[in-house]
Amino acid sequence: MKKKIGLLLILSLLTITGCKGSSSEAPQSEAPTTTPTSTVVSSSEEEERVVRTYVDWDFDGLSVGDDIPNTATEGAGFAAFRKDDKNDVWVRSKNPHDWAAVYFGTPDPVEGGEIFLKDFAVVSEAMLPSATAADGLSNDGGFPILVGPVGRYDAAVAFNGENSSINLWHAGNTDGGPIATTQHIEAWGDRGSKVESLTLEQDVVYTFTVAGKYQGMTEEGDEYFTIYIFVNDVLVIEKADVAYWTGGFGLRGWQSAVEYNSIKVTDFPLVCPDGIDHYSA
Repeated sequence: MKKKIGLLLILSLLTITGCKGSSSEAPQSEAPTTTPTSTVVSSSEEEERVVRTYVDWDFDGLSVGDDIPNTATEGAGFAAFRKDDKNDVWVRSKNPHDWAAVYFGTPDPVEGGEIFLKDFAVVSEAMLPSATAADGLSNDGGFPILVGPVGRYDAAVAFNGENSSINLWHAGNTDGGPIATTQHIEAWGDRGSKVESLTLEQDVVYTFTVAGKYQGMTEEGDEYFTIYIFVNDVLVIEKADVAYWTGGFGLRGWQSAVEYNSIKVTDFPLVCPDGIDHYSA
């Protein structure tokens, strides 16, 4: 069973940009209780990058009904929903008919205090149980990324069988469609899809990885990154020239009964789930 490695710092003074179904309620938070620590993952060769872990939760320390502590919430928020036959705890939106999100800070595992990652990866195991799928009106889950005063992206995962999709939205600015998507819509053109279609079945646990590689700053001061999204070991989206700003990460649900049993935030991995070093490529 996985263990929680680092205690999370909340995203204090967080300004949330609204999106479809979002709430105007200010994020609520709880104070952290200890100084965060982290596991440092390094390679055997000195010249290779060091990948650090900033957030590592498996929720198994929660009882059913507990809120997720030391986080900021929006909308209905998230809570522990059930414990499976392996005693793993799964969390989901507290109201699957509405908008909900929970945001995790990224504490520096060495110095303490909040830091903001330019190269990052969010990894989570998620599923839509058939027994409770009808609770959700849309079952649109996924992961908010770069959540901060400038804005928020939503890596939205729609569980819909053979018609499933993943879309990267700029929250509050959805005119013209998603920034990146697995869908093939003629009016949108090429928006980074690496697959012909996406199937996400009920009762199947999927590992989602949302990774960002910082590209740099232009002479005008604009910053950009490339986003990579994986389902298990399959790269489903790769899209460059996405505007970058600082912010944290989390879990989301738009009218969703999608459940999660873990979330990890690290530096961009040395090797991605498809076995390729996309950082150096």
